[in-house]
Amino acid sequence: MSVRSHQIQALFARRREIEHDRIERTAAVNRYYDHWGKVTTRFENWTKPEYYKNAEEQLKQRREKREKEMQQFERRERLRELFDKEKIMYEREMLERNRPRSRKIAATTEQLEKIEQSAKERENIKRKLDLEAKLYGRWRHGVDDDNILFESKSNNETLAKLNWLDKKIEEQYDREREEAQSVERNLRLQEEISRTEQVQRERQLIREKEIKEIRELQEKHMDELKLRQAEADGLKEAEKHLRICLSDVDKELELLEESCSLIMESADVSQAYNLKKIKIFIRKRSESFCNQIKLCISILERLSDYTTCADNVNRLLNKYRGHLEAETFNLSQVEAMYESEAKYNMQRLESLWQQQHLERYHELKQLLTEERCTFATRINENLQRQTDAYEVRSTHLTALENSNEKLKQLVAEEQQSPRSALLVANSSDTAISLPGRGNGVDAGDQASVADDNVSIAQLMPSGIPSAPTSATHFGRRRPMSSELPKVTNSFTNLNLDVWKDLPAARHGIDSPRLLTQRSPSVVTSESASRPKFARKRIAWT
Repeated sequence: MSVRSHQIQALFARRREIEHDRIERTAAVNRYYDHWGKVTTRFENWTKPEYYKNAEEQLKQRREKREKEMQQFERRERLRELFDKEKIMYEREMLERNRPRSRKIAATTEQLEKIEQSAKERENIKRKLDLEAKLYGRWRHGVDDDNILFESKSNNETLAKLNWLDKKIEEQYDREREEAQSVERNLRLQEEISRTEQVQRERQLIREKEIKEIRELQEKHMDELKLRQAEADGLKEAEKHLRICLSDVDKELELLEESCSLIMESADVSQAYNLKKIKIFIRKRSESFCNQIKLCISILERLSDYTTCADNVNRLLNKYRGHLEAETFNLSQVEAMYESEAKYNMQRLESLWQQQHLERYHELKQLLTEERCTFATRINENLQRQTDAYEVRSTHLTALENSNEKLKQLVAEEQQSPRSALLVANSSDTAISLPGRGNGVDAGDQASVADDNVSIAQLMPSGIPSAPTSATHFGRRRPMSSELPKVTNSFTNLNLDVWKDLPAARHGIDSPRLLTQRSPSVVTSESASRPKFARKRIAWT
């Protein structure tokens, strides 16, 4: 092989190595950027808002999915419970429908008892009316048979005695019921009186407590009014002092403006044509500016008595006193000046004086203006506080007047309460003295008493005089329990000789005539002889 071919092969090998190295470097660089690109991308995703937005959306979707599953589960549970309940109710309803039913009775036990009682009463009344009609029918048709008359008389007298005894028992039950109702009414009335007295005592205690609280509240309002009055007086004094200070500040401002206008007038320099005239001019101008500095110092000294910015005032005082001392020193140096020096110092000092004067003017004017604004603000605040104090005083006065009105009302109620209690007691005494029935007899009661007397007189034997009946017996005068007949609930073994067992007179006193006419023995059906009509009392045991 020639050298040229070796060189070409070496060159190709070199190129391949270079290409291989370049490919490896490129791959290494790509791997580097791929690796760190992934790492940095992951960290960048953590810091980007899109990452958190996507994470929140995914979290929200998972939460909504979980909530939806929970709601579906709860709904399935509720539907399952509802299905179980409806199934149980359906089974109960089917059992209720399939069981054998008996005939229902709409009436209650009390209604059935009332119906039975009314039926029995109607039956008894019908039986008694039939017997009476049969008896009186025989009498009206003129039956003269002694046996029939004896039997009729016996049955009639037995029925009459039974009717009269039932009536007496019913009246006794009515009297006992009325007495029980009267006692119950009296007890209720006493309870009502006690309750009313208790309520009145409680109201009295509440009223006294309210009066005490109102008086304490009035004392508090009075103390508060005194404090507010003292505060208002202090505010008025402070307002007066502030207005005086404000007027002084206005005067100081006016004085400062006048002095400034005088100082700012242009000086006639044409007269200062030699050394003597220049020195005289400098001396006069220096004296005028010294007087102006003294005026500023006096303004500051007067202002220091009532100023709100003592630091600024003291600073300006020290500054202006330094200016005064410097001006005095400059004035003492005037006599030793040459003409050229005097001319130069005249122009320099004039500009310095004007500059210092304007500086003092602006500083003092600013200070006085600030003080004026401060005093005006404090006056406005003082007026506002006075207005607030006046409103508070008006509120306390209104509350005090309202409490006075309420106190007068409570005192008036307290004065009227014993009278009302006395009226209640009088009305209760009147109610106790007038029980359920009145003492007088109305027309209806008189008619019923007359009917009772007629029926008893017709049913009694003609030979026995009837006892006098008065309206005081039928529910008007309550006899003692010893006077009332002792009657059992059953009519078995009942002695029907009521004239022997009952008191003769309805007012409780037996007449001697009736005592002589009473029979001490009881006539039975075996020992009875055939009597004449309505001449013998017959009783069966």
